[in-house]
Amino acid sequence: MDTTSTLYYIFLLLQLYALTYHFYHPPTGLVSANKMRLLKLLSASCAILASPLWSGEPAQPYQTASALVFFASYALFAWSAATSRPRRFGVIFADVFPEYVCDEGPFAYVRHPVYASYTLGWLACILQSAGRRGGLAQSSVVGAAACLCGLAWLYNWAADLEERQFADVRNVNSEGEKVAGAYAIYRGRTAKWIPGIC
Repeated sequence: MDTTSTLYYIFLLLQLYALTYHFYHPPTGLVSANKMRLLKLLSASCAILASPLWSGEPAQPYQTASALVFFASYALFAWSAATSRPRRFGVIFADVFPEYVCDEGPFAYVRHPVYASYTLGWLACILQSAGRRGGLAQSSVVGAAACLCGLAWLYNWAADLEERQFADVRNVNSEGEKVAGAYAIYRGRTAKWIPGIC
């Protein structure tokens, strides 16, 4: 098994860890069960289309590029996970009222580093797939890229949902008012996705 195959499988395991353990599933459920189903479908589709099982080792430039992007994804996820600690944030699309603003670690630079790390990981999957030899691997890149576009849209929708939840928490009680105010300040000074850009 080549290096990028190993990195690919590690990324899939990190996705599974995040979805099933690190982020809790609140008793209030999800805001959109359909979006969660779509997320799982697009993730599985991208994983299958970008799978290293379809052909040989990727060409060296792609192997290097995908390894660097995988490591960036892992580093950002690990930093985010260490900062947020297990079971403190709701799973994607969770129906929750935020209780505090996390503005430390990677959250000091971007408001949604976990989703950014996922996007980087899927991009790395596509890069390693693009570099593999053989017709099936090359034709699957377009499908995997389409899945990534769908996943990026879902991550952005989830990020917008979480930001609305911070705004809505002010209606819960006086503590909610403080949390909403703190988040408004945080949002004003911190980029959504890329520090200093957007």
